[in-house]
Amino acid sequence: MTWKILVCLITCLAVLCLVTGVHAEPLPDYEKIVVIQLDYHDGAYTEVAQHVRYGQPLHLEILSGNQKGVILDKDLKVMKTFYFMEPGPATGDMIEPVGGAVVPLQGYRETSASPEMFITLPYLQNMQTFNIYDAQGTTLLFSIDLTPSSSAFCMDFPNDPDCICCNPTSGPSQTGATTALLYLAIFAVALAVLAILPIAINLRKTSPDILKKQTILIVDDDPGIVELFSELLERQGYRSITALGGGECLDILTQKKDLPDLILLDIMMQPMDGWETLEHIKSGADTKEIPVLMLTGKQLTAAEAKQYHICIEDYIMKPVDKNQLYAAIEHSLNRKQNIYRNIVLAKKAGIDQDTYCEYANLSKRVDVNKKLIGLLQKSYGMPEPGKHGTGDALDIIEQMIMNTRSHEDRLEHLQREIFSAFTAKGYPVPIW
Repeated sequence: MTWKILVCLITCLAVLCLVTGVHAEPLPDYEKIVVIQLDYHDGAYTEVAQHVRYGQPLHLEILSGNQKGVILDKDLKVMKTFYFMEPGPATGDMIEPVGGAVVPLQGYRETSASPEMFITLPYLQNMQTFNIYDAQGTTLLFSIDLTPSSSAFCMDFPNDPDCICCNPTSGPSQTGATTALLYLAIFAVALAVLAILPIAINLRKTSPDILKKQTILIVDDDPGIVELFSELLERQGYRSITALGGGECLDILTQKKDLPDLILLDIMMQPMDGWETLEHIKSGADTKEIPVLMLTGKQLTAAEAKQYHICIEDYIMKPVDKNQLYAAIEHSLNRKQNIYRNIVLAKKAGIDQDTYCEYANLSKRVDVNKKLIGLLQKSYGMPEPGKHGTGDALDIIEQMIMNTRSHEDRLEHLQREIFSAFTAKGYPVPIW
């Protein structure tokens, strides 16, 4: 029955693809916008920059304003028209109480000193020119060629449907040949899938772990806890390997045959505790980048937080809620993957790797510090900013708070720089 259903689904998909190819339906349009930056001075416009990026198109249905915007296609046909206000003085009315009585319609006037002006347009297929006219549409004030930003966008995203659709098409004599080739290609793919599917199904039955799972190393000297966490992680779709103590953990890592994607490390172990094990992990060239989640029922000391906060991804207290555990693991693994993926985009956006890595490390450090500070404050109390406590623990907490605020300021500065560069290129901004 399953085999018959799969055959029917593949057949329907092939027919749908054929129909789509024959009628040459347009590919689905990804939502994009065109952002134009202008300088405006003494009634004259100067183009500063323009770029296309992914985003929600605006609804340009405003019918009032003293200037008219018109989007034209390659044949100079009007595609979209809207009105907007020129930058500069603005007038209006407000209500202001005077002497206990309300006197309506007190006039006011504001003047913007900034000559910068941003116009955001919906991205339309085949758009080529944006013209600015006076409100009557009789006098052309400024004309902008939109092809440079479209070409730059398609260089960065060649597989975008609009970029594929908008490539020059071949002449009428080649249309029939193109359609015939499309027929042959789709039928060939369908036949190949039908031929390979039985093999894939049998392979799936014999090898349930054919898809690579993310591996987590569980380190604890209590066999019962190791078994419990292993079962919880296997249920969630992870592959688990186990080590009964710090020494066994380091032996596994030394072999370098099966390095984990993440380590779940208990602190209270004998004879080598979690902190000593952590030092060995972070001192190894091949293991220092592996995310480590510390797991313990022991109260965290301020001295430990001060020494090890930069080496761990998270600190999880026992007893552990399984959903809390899953969330912490997923967050740590996603952070690592996002760093590698976004470094490539950062280079294309003009952000050097050192700057981006500083941003990524600061983001992790601020996250971990905030959690550690919260745990410490529950145990030792909350020091007032700028006032030292009565003990070393409170001094450490206060210093961590001050450092975290400083890191947050630096992080905010880097975030603005990186997000601006990513947005200018149309890339999705980094999310941790």
